[in-house]
Amino acid sequence: MSDNNLDCSKCDKAHKRMRGCKEDCNQPLQFGTELYYRCPLAIINAIDNRIIELYRLFKLGYLPFQGGLGDQPAALIDIFLLIDSEIKQLEYETHKRENK
Repeated sequence: MSDNNLDCSKCDKAHKRMRGCKEDCNQPLQFGTELYYRCPLAIINAIDNRIIELYRLFKLGYLPFQGGLGDQPAALIDIFLLIDSEIKQLEYETHKRENK
């Protein structure tokens, strides 16, 4: 399933269930190369979205601020490490679910 134009105001009960607004859906939603079992709009907000965007650039080797890794705000690096941890946990859960 792929739908990059989610709008909560346009979702009826069936779409909310299908897209995983309240609980994991059976078929993942695809946004770019990412798969989600929950509607991304249900789990992130605009600030989170910007941080995730910075994280993706960071993973590609681009630093958000001038200088080297040591010049990046410690809180931002902590957030990136937390995102890494969450991604690994989601990958583990997905792998476990797919190999039942």
